[in-house]
Amino acid sequence: DLYSQVHGWIFDADHVSGRNVSDSHGDLDATINGELVLDEHPAALVLDGETTHVSVDGIDESKLPARNISAEAWVVLNEGTRWGGIMGYLQDTGDFEKGWVLGYDSSDFVFALSTDSDLTYMDSPRDFEVGTWHHVVGTYDGSTMRLYVDGELVETSQSRSGDIDYSEADFTLGAYVD
Repeated sequence: DLYSQVHGWIFDADHVSGRNVSDSHGDLDATINGELVLDEHPAALVLDGETTHVSVDGIDESKLPARNISAEAWVVLNEGTRWGGIMGYLQDTGDFEKGWVLGYDSSDFVFALSTDSDLTYMDSPRDFEVGTWHHVVGTYDGSTMRLYVDGELVETSQSRSGDIDYSEADFTLGAYVD
């Protein structure tokens, strides 16, 4: 099914064992790096903003979609930063721009994606609310990028088309790693 969830990581007692997080929809388990703090209500991994992040094991571009991608997360931010990552598979070193990221900056949510070796960044027009849960989704269908915040379409871009460019990178949750 084109629109079914392929992978998902839930940070609760049913899915976290030690530092391992089982994939609730697929076969790509993940590893929690850094400080390990889990909240129970609602189930969440608390990130320290410096060392804590989640690495998805055994993933490379052959397991990632060329098009038709949706990256979705529930997040609470206590502060913004210049390069904040919610999840992504990205390599952005100067002119070498490959992959995608759903993230945030000092005040907005962002979604970025590369085709033709060039990243396009979109950001939400309204600032996120510090200390409040937000539902953030970035999508791409091969011709249109979309960013949703709390169920509302807040930004679209047609500046990317075709397959997503990938290069060897780390699939990371909770940090901007390139």
